[in-house]
Amino acid sequence: MRIGTSYFISAAHAARYYFDALPWMGPHDARCEVERKLRAGEIHIGKPELKPGERLCLIDNARYAIEDDI
Repeated sequence: MRIGTSYFISAAHAARYYFDALPWMGPHDARCEVERKLRAGEIHIGKPELKPGERLCLIDNARYAIEDDI
């Protein structure tokens, strides 16, 4: 099973993710949205902690997901 997370490789990757996902959002707006989400704790930068048996993978070339064998 694969579960997406709120963890991104970097703030730049997060901004690109939101820019691509929300076509009405310009590059500046995407960066501002990422800054807001970081301050609010809605997204995070860096790798999430894993539990035994979990594996980290990358989706959307920007965001981490966790996989396990359940």
